[in-house]
Amino acid sequence: MRGGAPIGLSVKRYIAKDHAWSFTVGRYDHAYWDNNYWKDYRPRALVLNAHYLWQQDIPKAKGLMLFYGPGGQIVIRQYGDRKNGEAPSNFALGLSGVLGVEYFIPNTPLSVFGEIGPYVELFPAFLWIGFDYGGGIRVNF
Repeated sequence: MRGGAPIGLSVKRYIAKDHAWSFTVGRYDHAYWDNNYWKDYRPRALVLNAHYLWQQDIPKAKGLMLFYGPGGQIVIRQYGDRKNGEAPSNFALGLSGVLGVEYFIPNTPLSVFGEIGPYVELFPAFLWIGFDYGGGIRVNF
């Protein structure tokens, strides 16, 4: 389970000891204001993201790892428009990155993590930049 933006379910699939894929399925339930691009996300917004991760142990911190990597994000949302009061739906696509730390709970497939990273929307608002952040408990397989 992942709290933050987006909030949802997070899983990690290992390719090798120091390489993995992370996937989050969830939603945004916050609003943001930008002079050129105002949107108010509704709870019906669906977010899918995936990141390719590199991982490395943090020296002298048993069970703690640093991870980072590039990825992408798809958002299907409804939003409010201050200019005309409409609430249309749209599809957004963008690139994202992630940097985080993760503690692996011994003898379980679970870990506790915290992460942050930029989101650069490519469509419909070309080069609009936001930040995703979150933390929680992840299932690793």
